[in-house]
Amino acid sequence: MDIVYLFCRSLHILAAVIWLGGMLFQAVILVPVFKDERENSKATLRKINRRFSAFAWLCILTMASTGIVLMLRNPNFAPFRYRDAWSIILGFKQLIFILMVLYAYGYTQMLKYLDSPSSNGGFNERAEIFRHRVDQFQLISILLGTLAVILAASM
Repeated sequence: MDIVYLFCRSLHILAAVIWLGGMLFQAVILVPVFKDERENSKATLRKINRRFSAFAWLCILTMASTGIVLMLRNPNFAPFRYRDAWSIILGFKQLIFILMVLYAYGYTQMLKYLDSPSSNGGFNERAEIFRHRVDQFQLISILLGTLAVILAASM
């Protein structure tokens, strides 16, 4: 194996682990702890989510760029041809990645909404719906990420 392939593969796996691990940490550790606290800690949780969201986008860009290099350097790769198991699994993995990016975008937009005060100085009545959606998007992203890791292991 050449050094470019090993470097890209290492970065790809590292970015996936950081993204999925960060989401799992938030969902399993941070959110339950902060939900039991006062309103002041909810603002802290929003700041943590916003900070991680920016870091997650760095992981997304890293996974996309290294994934393209890995895909192009693989001898099994043929664009838009799904003849063998490897290319079919790659197609599903790409589809899952696109879904994860869409959910990450929605998650980021909802976090921006939760941070913006309404005209009356507080948060408007739709904020609770958005908080619930943030939790749902996070869970869906975790499930999609886990499925992507399983597919990657089967390649």
